[in-house]
Amino acid sequence: MRKLSLITALVLGFLVSPAMAEIIVVATSGDVGLQAGQKLDPADQISLQQGARITTLSKTGAMRVIDGPYSGPVDAQDEAPKGGTAVAQWDAVKTFLGDPDARTEVVGASRSAKVDLFAAPSSIWDVSVDSSGPRCTRASGLVLWRKNPTLPLTVSVRGPGVRVTDLDWPKGDNALALPETFAPEDGRMVVSLDGNLRELSVKVLPKELENAAPGQLLVWLVDNKCARQAQALIAHVHARTEIR
Repeated sequence: MRKLSLITALVLGFLVSPAMAEIIVVATSGDVGLQAGQKLDPADQISLQQGARITTLSKTGAMRVIDGPYSGPVDAQDEAPKGGTAVAQWDAVKTFLGDPDARTEVVGASRSAKVDLFAAPSSIWDVSVDSSGPRCTRASGLVLWRKNPTLPLTVSVRGPGVRVTDLDWPKGDNALALPETFAPEDGRMVVSLDGNLRELSVKVLPKELENAAPGQLLVWLVDNKCARQAQALIAHVHARTEIR
C-alpha cells in the first residue's frame, strides 16, 4: 500500500481570500514533489511520475485523484458537486482547523497525521468508542466501532429519547450494529462499555447531503469536528476505495 501523507489540519487552513488557494493538495503518495496542505492555482502545471498520486480539493468541494504519469494543469475536471457549492462553509472549517486568523484553538486536529486504512473502521460512518468526543453518522443506522476487540463487552447506550441496554459485543468483533429501533439523533449520547463511559456528541448527516460528493462530505465532517472521520474520508478517496 502506498505511503499516505495527510495533513488534515492544513486541508483548508490556507484559504486566505477568495482569490487565493482555489486548489489544495489534501493527500500525496509516491515522489510527487508536493506536500499535503500545499496551495495551488488551478492553472498551475504539475508533473507526476509513474506510481505517484495526489488528491486535491477545490473551493467548490470537488475532490480529484490524479495518478502519474500525468503532466498538465492541476485544475479539477470533475463536474460541480451535487447540491451546489461548499464555499459558504469555508470560514467555519478554517476556524475548526485553527486558521492563523481564527481566534480559536485546534480541537482534535494534528498538523501532521497518518491514516492507516487497515487500523481504521471499514466505514467512515462507524462511530468510534475508543474515546469520548464528537462523532458523525448517517440516519440509516448506527454502528459502534473499537480498535481492539480482544475482550467481550456488555454495552449500554443512552441517547435522545432512546435507551438500549445489555447488548453483547463479542470478542473478536470490531463493529457492533445497534438495533434498528435505535434511530440516531443529534445530541449527547452516552455509551457504557462494561461500566466504562464514553460521552459522544452525535451529528446526523442531513438528508440533503446523503448523495453529496466526497468534498462536500469532508467539509461537513470537519465543520462538525469529526476530524478522524474526515481524515478517513480523505484516505479512502486517495486510495480509490469505496466510501461506505
